[in-house]
Parts: sequence; C-alpha cells; structure tokens
Amino acid sequence: NKINRLETTKLLLEHGADPYVKSRYGDDAMRTACIKGASQIFDYLKTHLEYSSERLAEAHELIGK
Repeated sequence: NKINRLETTKLLLEHGADPYVKSRYGDDAMRTACIKGASQIFDYLKTHLEYSSERLAEAHELIGK
C-alpha cells in the first residue's frame, strides 16, 4: 500500500534514519523511490531533504517527471 510506505518513510526519517545511506547496489532513499515509481515518497523526500539541483534533475528523469 503506497500510503503505508509513505508513512513508514516519514516515521523512519523522524526517528533518525539516514536517507542518504546507500544500499549495496548504490541506491539511496531517493533513487529507490524513483526506481520503484513511488512518486509520493519522491515528492516527500525532495521537499523535506536537501539535494543538489543535479541530483534532483537525475531523480526527476528517473521517475519520469
């Protein structure tokens, strides 16, 4: 359920999860959201966290916005 994933994301961030940490595949929270097409999480991350304009451009392209 997409809403539950967004709420889980918010909860993790509120409790100190590092959204910039990378998985063994090199994906952070933003890239994972884009790959999975989780546009609500993508929108939340881009409005609540700091990303460079290059990073945001890459993310927009990846998610197709």
